[in-house]
Amino acid sequence: MADDQHREQPSIEDVLEKIDQSPIGEMLRDEQAMERMIFDLMIRSDDSVVREMGTELREGNITMRGLADVPAYRSAMETGLNRVGELDLASMSEQLDELIAEQQESEARQEEGQGDEEPDELWQGFGRLGDR
Repeated sequence: MADDQHREQPSIEDVLEKIDQSPIGEMLRDEQAMERMIFDLMIRSDDSVVREMGTELREGNITMRGLADVPAYRSAMETGLNRVGELDLASMSEQLDELIAEQQESEARQEEGQGDEEPDELWQGFGRLGDR
C-alpha cells in the first residue's frame, strides 16, 4: 500500500495519450461507437438519474446539450465532474500499459500465426464434416 501512495502521478495528458494508443482509443475515434459505449455505461450506472439520462440519450429523446437544461441531470453531471479529480491516474496508466501490451502481443500472434493456423483450422473443419 505504501508503494501506491508514493507512485508518481502521471499527467492527464500522459493518460490521454495512452488511451489514444489503446483499443479504447480506436473505438473513441468512431463517434457512433463512442456514443453507444457512453450510453451503455450510463444505463448500467448505479445512479438512477444517470441510468435515466443514458436511456433518454440512447432513445434520442434528448441531446447531450439538452441534459444541462434538466436540473436533476445537470446536478448529476456536476457530481461526475467533481469526481474526475479523484481519479487514480497512476492506476489508470498501469492498466492502459497492460491493455496496450496485450493488444501488441495479440497483433504479433496474429501476424506470426496467420499462415500456420488457418490451414489447420480448415482441415479440422473438414474432419468434423466427415463425422456427420
